[in-house]
Amino acid sequence: MNWKHLLEGILYVLLAWFVYFVALPDRFAKVPYTRLLWHHDLNGPDLSTRDVDLSDFPDFKTRHFHFRTNLFYFDRTGDTRFRLAFDPLSFCSASSRNYITYSKVGKISTLYSDAGERQWQLDSYGYPILSPSGNRFFVLSSDAQSATLWDINRTVLASNVFLGSLVTDWQYCGFNDDLVLGTLDGDVWVFDYRGRLTFREKPGESRTHYIKSVSVSAKGAWVATLSGLDPERLTLWNRDGVRQWSLDTGYGRRERQSIFLDEENGVLLEQVPGGIRVRALQNGRTRYVYALGAPGSRLDYFTAASVPGSILVAAVGPESRTALNLSATGAVIWKREIQDRHISAVELNPDRRHVMIVGNETVYVFRMHDYGE
Repeated sequence: MNWKHLLEGILYVLLAWFVYFVALPDRFAKVPYTRLLWHHDLNGPDLSTRDVDLSDFPDFKTRHFHFRTNLFYFDRTGDTRFRLAFDPLSFCSASSRNYITYSKVGKISTLYSDAGERQWQLDSYGYPILSPSGNRFFVLSSDAQSATLWDINRTVLASNVFLGSLVTDWQYCGFNDDLVLGTLDGDVWVFDYRGRLTFREKPGESRTHYIKSVSVSAKGAWVATLSGLDPERLTLWNRDGVRQWSLDTGYGRRERQSIFLDEENGVLLEQVPGGIRVRALQNGRTRYVYALGAPGSRLDYFTAASVPGSILVAAVGPESRTALNLSATGAVIWKREIQDRHISAVELNPDRRHVMIVGNETVYVFRMHDYGE
């Protein structure tokens, strides 16, 4: 008998026993499972989980659903508060506080509360776009080359600002209503909540300079743009307009791509073919790339939200829609396929246990549990 081989065999069995009965359960205990607290579609709320105590329902900032001609408002348990369907020639810009309606042909914009009560009308001569807070809006002219900034009381903050060329992308800051606009000429315009121009810059260093995508971080500390061709550039500024870095992405894409600034975790998320690249805010260097789907698969866009220590991403492609919860270091906490063809918004509660996903037909709210709860 070979005592050496026998001893190795015994040690292997003991190691396997330890991994199976001790190490793995310990590890799996840190991976949450999820429960669907409620979902609300165009036909109404799902009542199957109303055995849950009211105190267990999370309080999200998002309290509305808007997709094309459908708008409804809901409370924290998913019950409908107000519902509205538009005709095909009417348009709407909505926040969780209020909404503005306007027509494809015409000049009148009308503000309503989240209960459908009319507040005022305005001769807008353009397309009104509400901030997420519902406290401000800007009106983009019909030729998409000028903008007027207003507060919700119809006080003009900046009048008829000529932007030089077509506006290609915009985003409000969720914290303070700062507004970032990008143009076909390659200009980045940043206005603060008072309507004052904070800075105007060009990323430059490309043969063509047009802005494809803009992003502003949750608290307004950072602004990023994706711009140009030959080469395509990704550029980061601080809130004072000081350029932090600008790099060649290595791609020659002509259409808009998704980018997301996460100042909570110090990263920038960039859409790349088939996945998402996560870069360090400090210097733009790649931390990791998360692949979604098989090699060569297409990603149309993503939307994201974050809290300290956690990032929620919903990625949309022609074949699948995936919700993905990542830790700040890139570990997958939770992953789920979503049936809706489009995903317009996601929200992650500060407790990192409650997730909201707003699709084109349904609002989903999930609760993450640890095993043993």
